[in-house]
Amino acid sequence: MQTRAQNPTGIKTLAEPEMPQKQAMSKMPDSLTRHKMLQKTENLRSPQTQKTLAEPEMLTTEEKWERAGLTDTFIFYKVMTENPDACRRLLELLLHVKIEKIEILGEKSLGIDTESKGIRLDVYVKDEERVFDVEMQVKDTGELPERSRYYQGVMDVDMLKSGEPYRALKESHVIFICLKDIFKQGLAHYTFENLCLQNPRISLGDRSLKHFFVAEN
Repeated sequence: MQTRAQNPTGIKTLAEPEMPQKQAMSKMPDSLTRHKMLQKTENLRSPQTQKTLAEPEMLTTEEKWERAGLTDTFIFYKVMTENPDACRRLLELLLHVKIEKIEILGEKSLGIDTESKGIRLDVYVKDEERVFDVEMQVKDTGELPERSRYYQGVMDVDMLKSGEPYRALKESHVIFICLKDIFKQGLAHYTFENLCLQNPRISLGDRSLKHFFVAEN
Protein backbone atom coordinates (compact mmCIF):
# COMPACT_ATOMS: atom_id res chain seq x y z
CA MET A 1 0.00 0.00 0.00
CA GLN A 2 1.40 3.40 -0.95
CA THR A 3 1.68 6.14 1.67
CA ARG A 4 1.75 9.89 1.37
CA ALA A 5 4.40 12.19 2.89
CA GLN A 6 4.36 15.92 3.50
CA ASN A 7 7.12 17.83 1.71
CA PRO A 8 8.29 21.40 2.48
CA THR A 9 6.07 22.83 -0.22
CA GLY A 10 3.01 21.45 1.45
CA ILE A 11 2.10 19.44 -1.62
CA LYS A 12 1.39 15.80 -0.86
CA THR A 13 3.27 13.36 -3.01
CA LEU A 14 3.67 9.60 -3.15
CA ALA A 15 6.74 8.31 -1.28
CA GLU A 16 9.09 6.13 -3.29
CA PRO A 17 9.04 2.49 -2.20
CA GLU A 18 12.27 1.13 -0.66
CA MET A 19 14.54 -0.29 -3.34
CA PRO A 20 16.09 -3.74 -3.01
CA GLN A 21 19.87 -3.81 -2.39
CA LYS A 22 20.74 -4.92 -5.92
CA GLN A 23 18.67 -2.08 -7.43
CA ALA A 24 20.31 0.37 -5.03
CA MET A 25 23.75 -0.79 -6.18
CA SER A 26 22.70 -0.30 -9.78
CA LYS A 27 21.77 3.30 -8.96
CA MET A 28 25.26 4.03 -7.61
CA PRO A 29 27.52 6.15 -9.79
CA ASP A 30 29.96 3.99 -11.81
CA SER A 31 32.96 5.60 -10.11
CA LEU A 32 31.68 4.67 -6.64
CA THR A 33 30.93 1.09 -7.68
CA ARG A 34 34.41 0.68 -9.15
CA HIS A 35 35.92 2.12 -5.98
CA LYS A 36 34.14 -0.42 -3.79
CA MET A 37 35.13 -3.31 -6.04
CA LEU A 38 38.76 -2.20 -6.11
CA GLN A 39 38.74 -1.91 -2.35
CA LYS A 40 37.50 -5.50 -2.02
CA THR A 41 40.15 -6.70 -4.48
CA GLU A 42 42.93 -4.99 -2.52
CA ASN A 43 41.64 -6.59 0.66
CA LEU A 44 41.92 -10.01 -1.00
CA ARG A 45 45.47 -9.21 -2.06
CA SER A 46 46.62 -8.23 1.42
CA PRO A 47 49.26 -10.54 2.95
CA GLN A 48 47.07 -11.34 5.92
CA THR A 49 44.12 -12.37 3.71
CA GLN A 50 46.36 -14.40 1.41
CA LYS A 51 47.82 -16.19 4.41
CA THR A 52 44.33 -16.96 5.68
CA LEU A 53 43.20 -18.26 2.29
CA ALA A 54 46.34 -20.30 1.65
CA GLU A 55 46.97 -21.75 5.08
CA PRO A 56 44.41 -23.60 7.15
CA GLU A 57 44.34 -22.66 10.78
CA MET A 58 45.36 -26.11 11.95
CA LEU A 59 46.53 -29.29 10.27
CA THR A 60 46.56 -32.73 11.83
CA THR A 61 49.72 -34.84 11.73
CA GLU A 62 48.18 -37.05 9.05
CA GLU A 63 47.29 -34.04 6.91
CA LYS A 64 50.83 -32.69 7.21
CA TRP A 65 52.23 -36.02 6.03
CA GLU A 66 49.78 -36.14 3.13
CA ARG A 67 50.89 -32.67 1.98
CA ALA A 68 54.61 -33.33 2.42
CA GLY A 69 56.62 -34.02 -0.73
CA LEU A 70 60.17 -34.78 -1.75
CA THR A 71 61.24 -31.28 -0.69
CA ASP A 72 60.58 -32.30 2.91
CA THR A 73 64.01 -33.07 4.39
CA PHE A 74 62.90 -36.23 6.18
CA ILE A 75 61.09 -37.68 3.15
CA PHE A 76 64.04 -36.81 0.88
CA TYR A 77 66.38 -38.56 3.33
CA LYS A 78 64.16 -41.66 3.55
CA VAL A 79 63.73 -41.96 -0.21
CA MET A 80 67.45 -41.56 -0.93
CA THR A 81 68.75 -43.81 1.87
CA GLU A 82 66.22 -46.61 1.43
CA ASN A 83 66.53 -46.69 -2.36
CA PRO A 84 70.25 -46.78 -3.24
CA ASP A 85 69.56 -47.29 -6.95
CA ALA A 86 67.33 -44.20 -7.04
CA CYS A 87 70.01 -42.19 -5.24
CA ARG A 88 72.72 -43.44 -7.61
CA ARG A 89 70.57 -42.63 -10.62
CA LEU A 90 69.81 -39.14 -9.29
CA LEU A 91 73.53 -38.42 -8.94
CA GLU A 92 74.21 -39.73 -12.44
CA LEU A 93 71.50 -37.53 -13.93
CA LEU A 94 72.56 -34.42 -12.03
CA LEU A 95 76.31 -34.69 -12.55
CA HIS A 96 76.42 -36.57 -15.89
CA VAL A 97 78.74 -39.20 -14.46
CA LYS A 98 78.70 -42.98 -14.32
CA ILE A 99 78.54 -44.52 -10.86
CA GLU A 100 78.94 -48.28 -10.56
CA LYS A 101 78.23 -48.70 -6.88
CA ILE A 102 77.62 -46.37 -3.98
CA GLU A 103 77.62 -46.63 -0.23
CA ILE A 104 74.98 -44.52 1.44
CA LEU A 105 76.01 -43.33 4.86
CA GLY A 106 72.65 -41.63 5.37
CA GLU A 107 72.26 -38.51 7.48
CA LYS A 108 75.69 -37.90 8.93
CA SER A 109 76.78 -35.54 11.70
CA LEU A 110 80.34 -34.25 11.50
CA GLY A 111 82.40 -32.02 13.74
CA ILE A 112 86.04 -31.08 14.21
CA ASP A 113 86.05 -30.63 17.99
CA THR A 114 83.69 -29.71 20.80
CA GLU A 115 84.16 -25.96 20.25
CA SER A 116 83.70 -26.01 16.48
CA LYS A 117 80.41 -25.77 14.64
CA GLY A 118 79.18 -29.22 13.72
CA ILE A 119 77.21 -30.06 10.58
CA ARG A 120 74.52 -32.55 9.70
CA LEU A 121 74.54 -33.76 6.11
CA ASP A 122 71.17 -34.72 4.62
CA VAL A 123 72.42 -37.57 2.42
CA TYR A 124 76.10 -38.57 2.51
CA VAL A 125 77.19 -40.93 -0.26
CA LYS A 126 80.52 -42.29 -1.42
CA ASP A 127 81.98 -44.61 -4.03
CA GLU A 128 85.54 -45.75 -4.65
CA GLU A 129 86.86 -42.34 -5.73
CA ARG A 130 84.27 -39.72 -4.74
CA VAL A 131 82.11 -38.48 -1.90
CA PHE A 132 78.78 -36.71 -2.34
CA ASP A 133 76.74 -34.63 0.05
CA VAL A 134 73.21 -33.98 -1.24
CA GLU A 135 71.15 -31.27 0.46
CA MET A 136 67.51 -30.40 -0.18
CA GLN A 137 67.23 -26.63 0.28
CA VAL A 138 63.75 -25.12 0.40
CA LYS A 139 64.62 -21.62 1.64
CA ASP A 140 67.33 -19.17 0.63
CA THR A 141 69.07 -18.48 3.93
CA GLY A 142 71.44 -15.97 2.34
CA GLU A 143 74.53 -17.97 3.31
CA LEU A 144 74.50 -21.06 1.09
CA PRO A 145 77.87 -20.28 -0.57
CA GLU A 146 79.56 -20.03 2.85
CA ARG A 147 77.69 -23.10 4.04
CA SER A 148 78.89 -25.12 1.03
CA ARG A 149 82.46 -24.03 1.77
CA TYR A 150 82.20 -25.07 5.42
CA TYR A 151 80.55 -28.39 4.61
CA GLN A 152 83.27 -29.28 2.15
CA GLY A 153 86.03 -28.37 4.61
CA VAL A 154 84.56 -30.46 7.42
CA MET A 155 84.01 -33.37 5.03
CA ASP A 156 87.70 -33.23 4.08
CA VAL A 157 88.77 -33.27 7.72
CA ASP A 158 86.56 -36.28 8.38
CA MET A 159 87.80 -38.05 5.27
CA LEU A 160 91.53 -37.85 5.89
CA LYS A 161 92.91 -39.94 8.73
CA SER A 162 96.08 -39.34 10.72
CA GLY A 163 99.22 -40.15 8.72
CA GLU A 164 97.46 -40.36 5.37
CA PRO A 165 98.80 -38.29 2.44
CA TYR A 166 96.68 -35.44 1.08
CA ARG A 167 96.30 -37.34 -2.18
CA ALA A 168 94.12 -39.76 -0.24
CA LEU A 169 91.38 -37.15 -0.28
CA LYS A 170 88.58 -38.24 -2.56
CA GLU A 171 86.93 -36.07 -5.17
CA SER A 172 84.33 -34.10 -3.25
CA HIS A 173 80.91 -32.88 -4.40
CA VAL A 174 78.61 -30.73 -2.28
CA ILE A 175 75.19 -30.59 -3.94
CA PHE A 176 72.34 -28.25 -3.07
CA ILE A 177 68.96 -28.84 -4.73
CA CYS A 178 67.27 -25.46 -4.39
CA LEU A 179 63.72 -24.36 -5.11
CA LYS A 180 64.79 -20.77 -5.84
CA ASP A 181 67.63 -19.37 -7.95
CA ILE A 182 69.90 -17.79 -5.32
CA PHE A 183 72.22 -16.43 -8.03
CA LYS A 184 69.37 -15.02 -10.14
CA GLN A 185 71.09 -15.74 -13.46
CA GLY A 186 68.48 -18.11 -14.89
CA LEU A 187 70.62 -21.25 -14.94
CA ALA A 188 69.33 -24.65 -13.92
CA HIS A 189 72.77 -25.81 -12.76
CA TYR A 190 75.65 -23.81 -11.28
CA THR A 191 79.00 -25.55 -10.76
CA PHE A 192 81.90 -23.96 -8.90
CA GLU A 193 85.52 -25.02 -8.65
CA ASN A 194 88.72 -23.22 -7.70
CA LEU A 195 90.23 -21.42 -10.70
CA CYS A 196 93.14 -19.03 -11.22
CA LEU A 197 91.89 -15.44 -11.30
CA GLN A 198 94.69 -14.36 -13.65
CA ASN A 199 93.90 -17.18 -16.06
CA PRO A 200 90.53 -18.89 -15.47
CA ARG A 201 91.55 -21.71 -17.79
CA ILE A 202 93.90 -22.93 -15.06
CA SER A 203 92.14 -25.06 -12.47
CA LEU A 204 93.61 -25.60 -9.02
CA GLY A 205 92.87 -29.28 -9.44
CA ASP A 206 91.93 -29.90 -5.82
CA ARG A 207 88.98 -32.04 -6.99
CA SER A 208 86.41 -30.19 -4.91
CA LEU A 209 83.23 -28.97 -6.56
CA LYS A 210 80.08 -27.27 -5.39
CA HIS A 211 76.80 -27.65 -7.28
CA PHE A 212 73.57 -25.71 -7.03
CA PHE A 213 70.58 -27.11 -8.92
CA VAL A 214 67.55 -24.84 -9.30
CA ALA A 215 64.06 -26.33 -9.56
CA GLU A 216 62.34 -23.13 -10.79
CA ASN A 217 64.67 -22.84 -13.80
